[in-house]
Amino acid sequence: ERTFWTNNIDSRGDLVSALTPNSRNMSSNWNWFADNVTTFLESNESDFNLLQAILRNSPIHHLSYSKKVQNLLHFHLINPSKSHSKDLSNIAFNHLTQRKDSKIDRFLYSTAMVTSALLEWDNGQSDNATRNLDLALVIAAGEGHYHLIQSLCHQIHRPNSPQLQEHIFNTSPDPEEQKPVEESSGLRSLNIHEIQQPLSGDTPFIVRNFVTSIMGQKPALQDILYRWRHRYVPVEVGRNYVSVDWSQEIIQIKDLIQPKAESPMQYMAQHDIFFQIPDIADAVSPLVSFLSDAISKPPRTNAWIGPAGTVTPFHHDNDLRNLYFQLIGEKIIRLIPPNTDKVRPMYEPALMNTAREISEDVVVTEVILKSGDALFIPPQWWHYVESLSPSFSLSCWWCL
Repeated sequence: ERTFWTNNIDSRGDLVSALTPNSRNMSSNWNWFADNVTTFLESNESDFNLLQAILRNSPIHHLSYSKKVQNLLHFHLINPSKSHSKDLSNIAFNHLTQRKDSKIDRFLYSTAMVTSALLEWDNGQSDNATRNLDLALVIAAGEGHYHLIQSLCHQIHRPNSPQLQEHIFNTSPDPEEQKPVEESSGLRSLNIHEIQQPLSGDTPFIVRNFVTSIMGQKPALQDILYRWRHRYVPVEVGRNYVSVDWSQEIIQIKDLIQPKAESPMQYMAQHDIFFQIPDIADAVSPLVSFLSDAISKPPRTNAWIGPAGTVTPFHHDNDLRNLYFQLIGEKIIRLIPPNTDKVRPMYEPALMNTAREISEDVVVTEVILKSGDALFIPPQWWHYVESLSPSFSLSCWWCL
């Protein structure tokens, strides 16, 4: 019987050899997975040294879970077990939340979730497998396994076969629920060729039909979201992030864009779905490329997807500039200039960019952002966002 773990692993080559799963007849996906483990350890000297310390029960590094890591990695590669995968993912997750970003913990978490996903898929549990793969991406960036995870997501659901369902987004605001809004005339309206200089300024402006000018009349976003409807994304649950009933969950895209009647308010807010699902990144890449050329740097991108009625309370983005694209649906956005004593922030340090109290006589600029429009929000400007219909928005942030 092959001895898997030893207490005298003194070189990287010994460890890589120990991790090679030559005692199991694996599929190509399992072999790819094992190759990822060895490649990661070979190409990350500091992480190899840390894992070597774990294997040798070093009292300096991770003593609290060193023995478990030995056993769990063994079962991942020689005799995979869902219970061991869960144990390892819990250990790595706890370490990720207790200290600054750790590459080795991201790798261990991703390794555990990919193992669990492969086991779930082997047992015909495709949704459970997808959930584990998406958790690896959302929590640990798929460290060491990103391309394998993307390949597995394609294999599990084969997203190219479903056809577009026209009503996946019912983006017409309900006339019985829509609030009457009279747009303020103080907001500048520019065309797409006039924005480069104002993007360096401190005054908001709107560009009508920006998205359609760059991407055409019928962007493929609805089709892409429908094809990837089985993927899982993190959502906020509750009226907004300062509500007492606020919480977070991970749900399938189909339940986000076509929620059940009894479902609570769920909002995918400020999430980098473009890293998670590259097809969506490809769809919006003309917008991001156009802005990158205009500001001479790539912006940081995040997405916002949810039903009608989602609310982000008055807040500001600190020193970030924000070009906010309304890709699908409609939203009301209210703006208040910075440096005003008529807005008082929250007391909590993490929420000091969120308004606690607003004077009744404050001047508010209000605008309806329609599908295809873009709004520039300068640094420190307070803004409130509420969806009038199911919607998909893109934030592009940057600093000068």
